[in-house]
Amino acid sequence: MNLHMPNVTSEITYSSSWVTEHLEMVLVQRVLKNNACAFSDQVSYLCNEQVFREFIKELSGPTWLGELNIQQVPYSMAERIEGFLYSNTFNAYAKFLVKNQVVEVVFYGGAEGVNFLHEIFDSRFSPIRCFVNWVYNTDGDKSKFPVRTDRAPRDVLYPFLDSRCSLSHYYEQFARSDSNILLLVGPPGTGKTSFIVGLVNHIGTDVTLAFGQSIMERDNFYADFMSSSSSGIVIVEDADSLLGSRRDGNTIMHNFLNLGDGVISNRDKKIVFSTNLPNLSSIDPALLRPGRCFDIVRFDSYDAVRARAVVAELGIPAPAAGIEDGKRYTLAELFNSGEQESRGYHEPDRVINGFGFAPPVR
Repeated sequence: MNLHMPNVTSEITYSSSWVTEHLEMVLVQRVLKNNACAFSDQVSYLCNEQVFREFIKELSGPTWLGELNIQQVPYSMAERIEGFLYSNTFNAYAKFLVKNQVVEVVFYGGAEGVNFLHEIFDSRFSPIRCFVNWVYNTDGDKSKFPVRTDRAPRDVLYPFLDSRCSLSHYYEQFARSDSNILLLVGPPGTGKTSFIVGLVNHIGTDVTLAFGQSIMERDNFYADFMSSSSSGIVIVEDADSLLGSRRDGNTIMHNFLNLGDGVISNRDKKIVFSTNLPNLSSIDPALLRPGRCFDIVRFDSYDAVRARAVVAELGIPAPAAGIEDGKRYTLAELFNSGEQESRGYHEPDRVINGFGFAPPVR
C-alpha cells in the first residue's frame, strides 16, 4: 500500500498497522510543532457494512477534494471492514472498524482536525450510547450489541407515574438511589421492556443480559458484572421462575440479595426484574425489603381514553376498527396494529422484531 504525505516523505510503504502508527507519530509532531495539544476520542456508531461502503465512496468523490484524502480503501476480512481516513489539511485521522452493524471509530489529531472528522461521522450516523453484553453460556462468553434508541418511551405511556414524577425524573431517582433492585410487574405487551430501554439510555450505561438460569447460577456471571467498568445494570426479563422464595428451593436468590444491599452491593450496580406474575406473594420477601428494592412498578393495558392519547402523542395509526370505548389495549397492540396495517396485513399476536432485549440471531 502506498501512502503519500507531502512534506514528510515522497512515498512510504507499510502494512496497515504500521501506517496508522506512523500517522500517529507524524500527527503528534505536527501538532506539537504548532504548540498545540493532540487529542484522541473513540465513538461507536450504528451502521451496517453496505451503508458504510457507500459512505466511503461518497467521501472519495469530488465533494471532499482538498479537504479529505482517502489513504486506504476499506477491505473486507472475516465479515469486517477496517481502514482509516486522513485529512492532510487538518492533520487528523479516523481509524475505523465495522462489525455486527457497529462502526467503531478512533479520532486522532489536533482539536480542529478531530472536530472536523467527528462532524463528518456525526452527520451521517447515530452515536451509540449503550451496549447490551449478552452472556450466552456458563463460561461467561458474551456478544456485544447496541441498545435501541428509537421508540424512546414518553410520559404518556406510563400514566401510573403521573402522580409521582416525570419518566426522566423517575429514572434519575433510581440511578441515584442507594437501593439496587427495581421490579416491573405486568402482563406481556404493557411496556415493561420499552421502560427498561428508556432507563438504560437515560442513565447511559451498558447492560448485562442472560436468558438462562444455568448462567445466572454461576458466580462468574456476577463477578464479571460487579468488576465491569462499563456495565451498570443486570436485566432479568421474564423472571417469574427466578423470583421464588429460598424456602421453596430457589438457589439463585441469594446472588440477587447479595448484589442488592448485601455483602457485595454497590449503589452504581442495579438489577431490573420484569415479570408477568399476577401477584407478589410468591416472590421472596427479602428481595422486596425497603432499602434493597427501590420500587415495584405495576404495568397494565390502557382504557380507550389513554389509548387515544398514546396514539396521538406517538403519531402512529390507530387500529383499523378504531379505538372502542369499553375496550382495553396494550402498548404492543397499538404499535403492532399500526405497522401491520401500513404493510397491508393484520397479525395481532406478532411482536415487532428487536423492540426489546430479545436475544439476536447469531
